[in-house]
Amino acid sequence: MPDIIAGSAGEFYKFRDLKPIILSDGPAGLSIIRDYFIDENGNAQSTSGKFPDSTLEIIPDDAKPSLSFLFLNIPEGVKFHHQYTTAIPIATAYAQSWNIEICSKD
Repeated sequence: MPDIIAGSAGEFYKFRDLKPIILSDGPAGLSIIRDYFIDENGNAQSTSGKFPDSTLEIIPDDAKPSLSFLFLNIPEGVKFHHQYTTAIPIATAYAQSWNIEICSKD
């Protein structure tokens, strides 16, 4: 498994052999990419693309090559990864309960 959290916004800096702290929390669980693959540069890429393929229909043919990076292009032979993207119960649900006893449980 790669040492990355695909889709997280909090991995900032790697230094020598120290592992970075990766922040990936969102308002209702984890803010990460659920399904992804690792590209030839070691970067995580979503399996869903940035835009649906139907968007290609409205793009003029001469513009498609310069915008190809926006659409899904999964190379053959890559390994797909899946990670769960929801953490329940979430902290905001605890906080909104106003129940100190529930909030202080381990």
